Amino acid sequence: ALGLLIGCYMLPGVALALPGGLLDQRFGGRRALMAGLILMIAGGLLMAPGSVPLLFAGRILGGAGAAILNVVLARAVAQWFAE
Repeated sequence: ALGLLIGCYMLPGVALALPGGLLDQRFGGRRALMAGLILMIAGGLLMAPGSVPLLFAGRILGGAGAAILNVVLARAVAQWFAE
């Protein structure tokens, strides 16, 4: 069950890496970062009751936020140290 929860967290990264970059391009880095953080917070709050379906939904939502955050933060750090 633990491996399945970890997989649910990592799965959105497969589908959201490219759209996360497009989201950053379209709306700007700050808004994309906030969207990722909000998704991660919402996922954490969704897991609070502790029921199994909500645990899976919270992990998927949090993983989606983390995927967006990883893409946007990598681009931001690369821009900071470009020179």
